[in-house]
Amino acid sequence: MVTDTFIIPGLYGSDATHWQSRWEKLYGFKRVMQRDWNKPVFSQWQNSLCEFLAGNRSEGDYFLVVHSLGCHLVAQSLPLISSGLKGVFMVAPPDLEKGSIDRDLSSFAPKEIQRADVAGYLVYSENDPHASPSFSEHFAAQLSIAPINIGRCGHINSDSNLGNWDDGFRLFQRLVKEIASTSIK
Repeated sequence: MVTDTFIIPGLYGSDATHWQSRWEKLYGFKRVMQRDWNKPVFSQWQNSLCEFLAGNRSEGDYFLVVHSLGCHLVAQSLPLISSGLKGVFMVAPPDLEKGSIDRDLSSFAPKEIQRADVAGYLVYSENDPHASPSFSEHFAAQLSIAPINIGRCGHINSDSNLGNWDDGFRLFQRLVKEIASTSIK
């Protein structure tokens, strides 16, 4: 496993039954914290992300495991955090123009997304109430990372009753192995 893997939750911060919280405990990943999970402001979240990475990264490469609104944070922050970023595992980015989230997320409003220039997967569900499959595939294409449809799992969160989401962890491990094999060549 990689030395540094960081968890980036979305809106509300991934409760104790969320797969991200379980991965944090099971695999020793560190969570990027935010001042306010319920009233997100993009500039504050981006500052927290950059400060966290500056203070918690070892000198080596690192991976990000990102959920929901955190995907927008990372996608728009890539120019600031790309040094040492080896891969991104993004899960269920919401379509902010859909209007299905009852919070003011205007500071996260979609901007032009730059190509990630790192390997990654974008995992999505066919029945996510916050994003259509076509939105998810387009988001992945903008970043130039691989989209992966896992069927009908809702927003791939606590409500999805995934437990430890072992299938998701196997996908993450596959990404890490793919990156390692291309780095060796």
